[in-house]
Order: sequence, then structure tokens, then C-alpha cells
Amino acid sequence: FAALLHLVNHTAAKSLMFFLVGGIERKYGSPLIKQVRGLLTVMPWTGGLFAAGLLALLGLPPFGLFISEFALFRAGFAAQHHWLMGAALLLLLVAFVSFINHLNKMLYGAVPEAVQASAERRAPLALLWLCLIVLVVLGLALPAPLETLLNQTVRIISR
Repeated sequence: FAALLHLVNHTAAKSLMFFLVGGIERKYGSPLIKQVRGLLTVMPWTGGLFAAGLLALLGLPPFGLFISEFALFRAGFAAQHHWLMGAALLLLLVAFVSFINHLNKMLYGAVPEAVQASAERRAPLALLWLCLIVLVVLGLALPAPLETLLNQTVRIISR
């Protein structure tokens, strides 16, 4: 159940990030993280949504990935996989520190001279906000229809 819920959450988070990264790459003319600096200055809406999406992917509350990761770790510890869960938590900590470091540089660094502060071209805001809203809703409550669907899926897979 936790793994399927994690899959649903990841679908919303990755969709949000793929749309945002496409706009960022177009604006900066590079797919490299080290080339993206001053994102909040150059693309404020995209930068804010990018930060929220990355925090969601890192599994922070109030996003749904926090709930699904918590459920995964709870299941792992309940199944007596202490070493595995400890190693996974350590790896999550390393990823968290690394991602926050890169995010800060991307959002607040000096804007490269080649990047102009022209109008922001982005994916439709409604689509981006929908992904973010799904992540927050799944972090606050699990809608009954989704819970039913996931439980039925678990029963089918477990046969």
C-alpha cells in the first residue's frame, strides 16, 4: 500500500518538475544545474514552484511524499529490516543536504549574463498548480476513493 501511494505521489511531483525543468532549460539554454543561477529573479513563478516541487520530492511535510515515505519506513522497521532502513535514512539525509545546497545556488545565485530577464514562458499554471495541490492534499488526507483503489490493487497484487 505504501509503495503504491508513493508511486501516486511521485507521479504528481515528477510531472510538476518535468514541466518546470523544461522551461528552465529553455530560458537558461543549458540542462546543467551549475548553469542555473538566480532563478527567483529570472523566473519567479517557476522558481517558487520548482522549490516547492523539490521540497516535495525530498519528502518534507505537508507533501504526500512525506506520508508515503513514512509509511514505507514504518513497514520496513515493522518487518525487522533495521539495517536496511537505517542505511536508507542515511542516504536520504545525504540526498537532502545535496539537494538543498543545489537548490539554494539555483534560486539565489548571481544571474548569468547570457540570461535575460524577459517574460517568463512556462507550462500552463493551472497544470502546475494542480500537481502541487495533489501533493499537498495527499500530505494532509487520503481521499477515500484513492484509498479504496490502492487497497483493491494491493489485494490483486497479493494473490
